[in-house]
Amino acid sequence: MSEDTGELRGGTERKPPRAEQTVFEELRILAATPGFAHIIAYLCARDNFTLFSGEITADDMQHFYSRSRLIRTEMFTLIGLMVQAAPDYAAPPPEDAADLVARTDSLLGELHDSLSEPWRQSMLAMFQGKPTGSIERPDADLREAIFYGGEGGFPFQNCELATLKYREDAQWLMTRHGVSIDEIVAVALAMDEATRLQVSEVLKSGPLIAGDPALLEAFMVDLDQAAQRLNGDPAVVRSAIAPLTFGTSDRNPSFQRLSDFNAVNASPVLECGDGRRLLFHFNALAEALYESPYYWMAADEAYKTTHFTHRGDFTETFALSRLEAVFGLGRVYRGVHLEKRKGERIEIDVLAVFADRAVVIEVKSKRLTLEARRGNDLQIRRDFQNGVQAAYDQALRRAEQLLDPAVKLVLADGQVLKLEEPIRQVHPICVVADHYPALNYQTGQFLKARAIDGVLAPLVIDVFALDAVCEMLDRPLRLLSYLELRARFGTKMIFQHEMTLLAYHLKYNLWPDDDHDAVVLEDDFVADLEIAMSARRIGLPGRRTPEGILTAIYGRVLDQVLKVIEASPQASMIEFGLLLYELSGRSIECLANGVDRVIIEAGRRGRSDFSMGFAGTGVTVHSNTFPAAEAEQRLEAHLLVRKYDTKSNSWFGLCLEPSTGRVRMGQKVSFDWEEDPEMDEVMTQFRAAMPRETSAE
Repeated sequence: MSEDTGELRGGTERKPPRAEQTVFEELRILAATPGFAHIIAYLCARDNFTLFSGEITADDMQHFYSRSRLIRTEMFTLIGLMVQAAPDYAAPPPEDAADLVARTDSLLGELHDSLSEPWRQSMLAMFQGKPTGSIERPDADLREAIFYGGEGGFPFQNCELATLKYREDAQWLMTRHGVSIDEIVAVALAMDEATRLQVSEVLKSGPLIAGDPALLEAFMVDLDQAAQRLNGDPAVVRSAIAPLTFGTSDRNPSFQRLSDFNAVNASPVLECGDGRRLLFHFNALAEALYESPYYWMAADEAYKTTHFTHRGDFTETFALSRLEAVFGLGRVYRGVHLEKRKGERIEIDVLAVFADRAVVIEVKSKRLTLEARRGNDLQIRRDFQNGVQAAYDQALRRAEQLLDPAVKLVLADGQVLKLEEPIRQVHPICVVADHYPALNYQTGQFLKARAIDGVLAPLVIDVFALDAVCEMLDRPLRLLSYLELRARFGTKMIFQHEMTLLAYHLKYNLWPDDDHDAVVLEDDFVADLEIAMSARRIGLPGRRTPEGILTAIYGRVLDQVLKVIEASPQASMIEFGLLLYELSGRSIECLANGVDRVIIEAGRRGRSDFSMGFAGTGVTVHSNTFPAAEAEQRLEAHLLVRKYDTKSNSWFGLCLEPSTGRVRMGQKVSFDWEEDPEMDEVMTQFRAAMPRETSAE
């Protein structure tokens, strides 16, 4: 890859982009064109819809992740500017619709170049050894990262979590708006279904043409028909969607710069003046469902404190439920107090304990403020300090206490939590309650971390990423493996959102090549994850599990072994299970085949052995019907021999039941390797007596 030196091929100097505000004002003029709603309808149909037959695949969704696609923030910049011109939605399409589409794409491209220019200049300065501009002041980078950072969550997540987030505010919603959050979400989903069906019919009828009047019509929703879909009262439907509707008399006056408040983001349903509503972008409505009620309640001085309490409770309760889905009931706790001396107590929001491992979740409900979104460096840092750094500092203090054997763990009901094994490794997770734009980038720039033995680097995510991580990595070893690999290699991966990294991990395992200092991940990795999540949550016809680490040994004996380890966790076997999840696809396949062969051979002969080495360790699998004491003795002897033979510092062993593959026992030997004449003699006898087995890769 060649460096960008500021010059084009042929020696022509690169022309710097025009000023951001200049481009913004041209977009404002363009959006005021009579009939511009037809242009937006075309762009939304072009960039947000796909036709597929049978099961949807990642190939069907690739254009959703194309760099040329307009994202929601760009689309709503256009909509926010259009409504300032009092648009007539009954106006015919502009005669030069195709030219207007090209001009819109061009101006939005210029806008992106303008926002990216400080970063580009900083990179150029760094290559040339000059002062680095935005590298020293990351707010310049952050404005671009915040605006183009993508969606916070999938639309169905916003809908599902909104019903949970505002459930305790039901009385306030009913008193103020006459509806429940469930009714608001149901109406939004009915509107989405109507527009999807209508736009799909247009797309099926022929080529997508800019200025086709049928497109704008397809984004129109008749609320009476929506009520019929729901078998509901039209008055309730109108009440449900009213708080999210941008009225015909509204003009969005505050939207004078790109970073200003854009009212159509909070009210993405447009009133058309003929009793119908215009819904260009369901993702925006879904996000508004999750975000906007907060502002309604925060504006009520008498109620806002109550809502803030509900909001914090929701985040903790949600984190608890997601970890319980992974680790099971009885291993996850909320509100655990740590006591070292009488009267000294600190509380963990959510704690999961699995053998000698612990996951500590600290939640924060602080948001990225409008002033921070504008690029105010001091406010960006202040918001990060209040919303992320504080959660990390709390998680770290709690992690340190957990590693202290003198600390007592007291549950919310006053009972003391008795640990079967001392905690020796803690995974801190900091969870923010809302979509926090450019969260991963800000964490890399601003987080002040401390290295503590036994405490891994933190995972900083929003509730949507936590939901996806726990949904897809729904077994203890799978989640713990991700947290370990994320802590070890996360800094080598460059990505916008945790969803991208999770999607990459599901396909390839999070183990970057040592030959690369950094790996840049494009968002198109998310396609398989989005399909899987949608298939599980809303029944989209597609693969519920992406091809990769979750399918490599599915249904094999080795997978059953891991399930047994998870059912009765012990520190040494947890370590073994995590080691398996670090293997390459080729190595895990080799091990799974070896285990299968051992079971089959032992079923015929009554016993069989298999050994395989990895980097610095390995595993021996025995399958026999010897009495337990004899089987244990034979297994341990075999481990010691294999460990010595490969000059390893540790070795794992499993004894399986012939035919069924049921785990009879597991062992580990671990100590530094040293040359031993007696062991050399043992090895000579061992090699002569035993058949050749699988060697280390």
